[in-house]
Amino acid sequence: MTSKHLQIIAAALLLLAVVLGVVAWKNAHRQPVPAAEQQNENGKTLYPVVVTVKPLEAGKPITADQVGVESLPINPADAFSEVNKVVGREPIVPIGIGVPLIGSQLSSGLALQVALGQRAVAITVDEVVGVGNRVMPGDYVDVFLVLRKDGQEIDDSKAHLLLPHLRVLAFGPLAVNEGEQKPADAGTAATRRVDQAKTAVLAVPVESVSQLAIAQQSGRLLMALRNPSDEAEPTVRPQDAQALAVANRNPLDAAQAGVSLVSVTGGTRRPAAPSSAALPAVAAAQTVVRSAAAATGVEIIRAGKREEQHD
Repeated sequence: MTSKHLQIIAAALLLLAVVLGVVAWKNAHRQPVPAAEQQNENGKTLYPVVVTVKPLEAGKPITADQVGVESLPINPADAFSEVNKVVGREPIVPIGIGVPLIGSQLSSGLALQVALGQRAVAITVDEVVGVGNRVMPGDYVDVFLVLRKDGQEIDDSKAHLLLPHLRVLAFGPLAVNEGEQKPADAGTAATRRVDQAKTAVLAVPVESVSQLAIAQQSGRLLMALRNPSDEAEPTVRPQDAQALAVANRNPLDAAQAGVSLVSVTGGTRRPAAPSSAALPAVAAAQTVVRSAAAATGVEIIRAGKREEQHD
């Protein structure tokens, strides 16, 4: 072996040493592997899973100090990797310590979607009330009330904004707590189910529940779909809206004030029907005349003929 060959081998070994040094340096300064990809000493992959650190009682909301995240060699289906996904939810059965939490162990009812100070209220809907069945859970709507009098008082029919900015919790069979439902047969099943919607569940402030209930029994409700980024609200109370809507030019105040059929058609109110209260006066007058006649004579009826004899 010549000296030239030795030089080539030495250069190759030097190059190999440099490469190995670079690899070692990169491994030493590599970012920590995410928890979902960590491995234990046996080379098994570990997954972050939320487990209980304190016993959980059925029906009581979970607090942050009752759960924690541990790296486990298993990743149960429907498990949680973040504590905030389970805090506030309620176990449907008692759960001991060290148990991985999964969705089927926790309640997922609509009540958890109702904010404090609100109530979930169902109203009857059809294709018109439900904005052509385009309303979806999570949308925001304004609820209008249409009051129509009977045939003799149709001029007094009126419509106005009843409750603004209500969140839709459920529409037909779909609800916000159930997530997005995938159609079962080429995109038609979900559409058919929404088209058959008969009710919508709205999140209503508790002080307005009675107002909505009486309105649903007294007139026809209409939902108007609104942009979720539109945070506008009426600035006056309903009883003051009529007087102030024109002054402040707030569109929602004007909607809350409402319109009557007369103002829409530009017509005038029909004159009130004659009161029957005047009829007794005629009878009273006849009574007075008859009494006066009785005071001056005697009325005699013979063979169906009436005669009067005067003193």
